[in-house]
Amino acid sequence: MKDKIKLSRVNILTLIIEDYKNMKKKLKQFTQKLGTGLKQELSETRQIPGQIRKGNLKEAGKQIGDIGRMIVIAAVWVLPAGAIISGFIVKYSKKIRPSAFLYETDESV
Repeated sequence: MKDKIKLSRVNILTLIIEDYKNMKKKLKQFTQKLGTGLKQELSETRQIPGQIRKGNLKEAGKQIGDIGRMIVIAAVWVLPAGAIISGFIVKYSKKIRPSAFLYETDESV
């Protein structure tokens, strides 16, 4: 009986470790995608003054809205369990998602 209990504890521990490794891998992939999106948003933000000079006020306004969305996601990221919450925001909420994340099909988070 003790051998069966010991064996089941080992199996449960093995499953927990594997699950932890999978979640760690997914979180790493998500943070890399978030970093790529942030770089794209930064690059687009640098184009705002040129867009305003050319009269593309609508495009500049969209980009300013994206900056606000990124601020919200960054603020949530800092909170406890914020990485998980911001992951759900980026994956499931199309209204809060900045334009750098609109066209991604994100199956890994």
